[in-house]
Amino acid sequence: MEKTGIYDAAQPDRDESWFPASDHAAELIACTEACRNLQRLLNGLDPQDARGVMLTVPPVIELLDHAVALHGLLKTAKRSGRPPADLDL
Repeated sequence: MEKTGIYDAAQPDRDESWFPASDHAAELIACTEACRNLQRLLNGLDPQDARGVMLTVPPVIELLDHAVALHGLLKTAKRSGRPPADLDL
C-alpha cells in the first residue's frame, strides 16, 4: 500500500495525493519538483565533468524562479495567524 504524499506530476493517477489548492502551495510544490529534478540529475552526474555540471543550470534556475515567486507571495501574506516569533520573517 502506497503512502499518502504530495502531488507528483510524474504520477498523476494517485488519488490519495495532496494537491496544492493555493498559489502559495503551488509555488512550494514547484520548488519541491525542481529539487526532485535536480537531485535526480545530480545522482547520475560525475562532478568532474564540466559539461554534466552545466546540465544542472536549468533546474537551478527553475528552483530560483519559484523560490522568488514564493517569497513574493509570502512577503505580502497576512501574518496575524503566525506565531509571534515568525512575524518578522
